[in-house]
Amino acid sequence: MPSVLISLLLLTQAMSETRPPAPAPSCLDARAVTQMRQLSPNTLIVASEERRFRIDVSQACPDMASGSALLAEHGWVCGQPREFVQTQAQLCPITQVEEITTRDYSQLVRAADHNPDGQLLPTVESRSHRGATRGFRGSFDYCFRPSQMRAWAADDDGILIQTSKIRSGGHGAYRLELGGSCPQIAFLPVLKLSSGVGLDLICGNPGDAALLSDDRSSSPTADGLERGRTESRFAKASERPCPIVAVYPVYE
Repeated sequence: MPSVLISLLLLTQAMSETRPPAPAPSCLDARAVTQMRQLSPNTLIVASEERRFRIDVSQACPDMASGSALLAEHGWVCGQPREFVQTQAQLCPITQVEEITTRDYSQLVRAADHNPDGQLLPTVESRSHRGATRGFRGSFDYCFRPSQMRAWAADDDGILIQTSKIRSGGHGAYRLELGGSCPQIAFLPVLKLSSGVGLDLICGNPGDAALLSDDRSSSPTADGLERGRTESRFAKASERPCPIVAVYPVYE
């Protein structure tokens, strides 16, 4: 116990001094943590500004996501000795720190939210549409509100959505991953998003879909018959909804 107390005193003293740069690019900035979620008794995932991390501790450490803190020299958590997760009841030595993608983080948060034994943080709830699934809950880590969409663009990885940061948990953009082939995103200019649970939330749930259409008149003309035939080949494809299988924030 005395050695632990000495370590904590040294950490506190180091935090009050001028802060040096991170020892390595892979280190987590404990002073910029915005969210912590516990996946198991030994595993924690952490959001620090625009970066995401997975932390493992050497022993079972309950309540890591509730009122806990990360302790490390100068606030840089790198998976080195004398780094701890401090809970209300104990100090848990950190054994590994791994940076993960925003996509992986969002999927882990979603899995934790759907695990009845997982520790949950406050979520966003929507009841905006008649006939919606009552009490459905989600998180801005893996959901966004279609009503807050400002612009969109398609690329090889799916659809990018620009949103209102104020009404989207501080996230200004989201990636929508689509299931299967969806060629119409390359040539149809109008996007509508349909929620599988009937809410103003898209989370990659079953039934969540992107619906694309053309805002131009499709009435054929005498001299445009060939063009009409060409466009008709895309009609069936454009009528099919594109399933949305994953949603996560992206940063520019």
